[in-house]
Amino acid sequence: MDIFHTTYTHGHIVTGPKTIGLDLVAGIVRQTPGALLVDCGDFLMGLAPAAMTKGKAVISIMKTAGYFAAAVGNHEFDYGPDELLARYAEATAAPNPMYLLSANTRGKNGKLLVPAEAETVVDGVKICFFGLTTQQSKFAVSPAHIKDINFEDPLETARRTAAKQRAAGCDLVVALSHLGSRKEKVDDLKSAAPLNGKRKYFTTSRELATVPGIYLILDGHSHVAVNEQAYRGPLLASAGAHGKNLGRVDIFYDKKSKKITRMGNTLINRDQAGRYAPDAAVKAELADLTTGLDKRLSRFIGRVEHSLN
Repeated sequence: MDIFHTTYTHGHIVTGPKTIGLDLVAGIVRQTPGALLVDCGDFLMGLAPAAMTKGKAVISIMKTAGYFAAAVGNHEFDYGPDELLARYAEATAAPNPMYLLSANTRGKNGKLLVPAEAETVVDGVKICFFGLTTQQSKFAVSPAHIKDINFEDPLETARRTAAKQRAAGCDLVVALSHLGSRKEKVDDLKSAAPLNGKRKYFTTSRELATVPGIYLILDGHSHVAVNEQAYRGPLLASAGAHGKNLGRVDIFYDKKSKKITRMGNTLINRDQAGRYAPDAAVKAELADLTTGLDKRLSRFIGRVEHSLN
């Protein structure tokens, strides 16, 4: 089986010279039997297709492309929690529901803002996903948008969630982690100390490799491509940023022993992706979107006579 993954698209959803658009992503995935497609966060804000529709168009196209689930990243809060919840409702509506996940994000009522997890069965294998959102969100988003939002400790949340999923009979536990792979000092944001106790750094996706029960960690937030196999531990992979790569994890599962025998991640670059035929439905939806946006963006609104430094 195969799990394809993207992250930090930030509105880079139209195919270009350096961008693997969602029409190509969908074309590749749909030419791969039994494949799943997921994202690791930061997809609602960015270029015009995202920013000018508050992520609404992105959700629609991701659903058409066949995304199963996506982690909530810090930039999913850029329009405020009400807009995020509106996008969540649109994402999970029929047909082609897509699940937005964060196991460590709670609203002012103490309840999870969006679901923690989602599961599916592929070729008889029960695959369970859960999402994690970086605690840096508390300081990387407009304060008004997250004043009532609590981002719980990702590591403790991961331990609790993975144990629950394994106990529920999940054959493959996958973390969709918007924590990043690079260390970020808490000292850089001194007010972050209460979130992390005595920690010097925010939790990263690499630390999830110590959590029992997780087999695969798909990462976002650091904007860099990652492909690492922990010793006798889970695979950590990230597709990078801005649609430059599409990640593909090949998973080999032995149904007799009910164990994963091998996993490997491959990064598909723009040139390689161009060998596939784009998905016609996604391509048509993208064309309609960009045509409408071009009309709005080409409207003359004024002229600046001097350079702006």
